[in-house]
Amino acid sequence: MDATEFSAQMRRGYSSKADACRDKTHRSSWGVMVRLGNYSAFNGYHFTPSDYSLVRCGHPGCGRMWRTKASYVSELPDLTRERG
Repeated sequence: MDATEFSAQMRRGYSSKADACRDKTHRSSWGVMVRLGNYSAFNGYHFTPSDYSLVRCGHPGCGRMWRTKASYVSELPDLTRERG
């Protein structure tokens, strides 16, 4: 990828590591952080049911997160937060 291609991708809002998630290369590393809901400041950080789930890519060096209401979410495992 040359500098022009990289610059065009960055203007569109994603990098080559995110491309791996977009083309499903990392799909085996995806997991659900928040299923069918959210914890927003607007509702006092309390769980609020929603049609959307928060998905995270656990592939080393990626870590991309996105919200979606796609049907594939039902096939993904839940991720647990590690507390230190």
